[in-house]
Amino acid sequence: MIYIITIFLMLIITLMHDNLKSGRKELAFMAFLIVFIPAALRYKIGADYTMYEATYNLIEAGVRGLRIDLSTIVLDKVLIFLGLPVQWYFIVTAFLGNFIILKTITNENKKISLSFFIYVCGTLYFSSYNTTRQCLAMVIFYYSIRYIEEKDLKKYMILNIIATCVHTSAILFIPFYFISKIDFKKKYFVTMLAVYVGTGTIVAIASRILSATKYGMYLTNPGFWDAWSAWKLSNFLNLFIFLAYYFCIKKKDVKDVIYMNIHFIGVLVTLMITSIPLADRLFIGFRFIEFLSVPNFVSKLSISAKSKLCLKMVIYVLYFYYFVHNVLQGNSGGVMPYRSII
Repeated sequence: MIYIITIFLMLIITLMHDNLKSGRKELAFMAFLIVFIPAALRYKIGADYTMYEATYNLIEAGVRGLRIDLSTIVLDKVLIFLGLPVQWYFIVTAFLGNFIILKTITNENKKISLSFFIYVCGTLYFSSYNTTRQCLAMVIFYYSIRYIEEKDLKKYMILNIIATCVHTSAILFIPFYFISKIDFKKKYFVTMLAVYVGTGTIVAIASRILSATKYGMYLTNPGFWDAWSAWKLSNFLNLFIFLAYYFCIKKKDVKDVIYMNIHFIGVLVTLMITSIPLADRLFIGFRFIEFLSVPNFVSKLSISAKSKLCLKMVIYVLYFYYFVHNVLQGNSGGVMPYRSII
């Protein structure tokens, strides 16, 4: 029930933001609080919750040589020094992740309701309950996209180096600066075919390289081989949005090409994911960009205002169905039922 209340409160506040001329900053901040508070106060929710809890306890006990990202070690040590319990790890990361989302959305859009709705119902929000570090790294990457548009390599690199300290998979975002604005045209489909055909070779190479690392479990743990069935609806959305950008927007600006290329990489992952479960884990950052790309796509369509309103209503319904299917019914990431420290 708490998730339904969160979604509808957030939708009401953001729609007020979009339709009122005054108090917009305050309303945007209220939307942030609505999504931040449940995330900050959650207790033992998400498959990785106990892992973060155990890491905190090991660091508190003085255990060295932990195979964990630098940011977690630093944050846990600061919390321990201040005498704060492990719950503050989730409070701090929830604040940072949702505040960066707020800044990203308000920087990219004057109207924020659709972006916030997709952020929550598209399950990036609920993924942050589980893969906390990775989602925080992803939202830093999403914020850094503005510097691709501005051609500011220095700021882009700084932010993504920080993201890599949060979760090492974010290193994959760094070269995206150099390929993001390339319009591949027909080469898109040739590349997709090549990836599909070459998946077997990729699996063999990945197995050799990663089997001895901390990511080796993703290649051997049978649980991760169910990734395709768990994510197939998300993969379909990724392909659909890529094709919509490719065929429906004739005059693409820099932002359009960036978003299209992000979804294109997501499509390549989709082709690999049946054979490489690790691919879903590492390239997840190229999936959840919908909260920016879909509103941008709708705004660029050369259709009447009435048609755009109808399209938005369809999008709201589809993403709410996605939320019901993945979260309420599928319990994706183990976020049901909601439990709080209060």
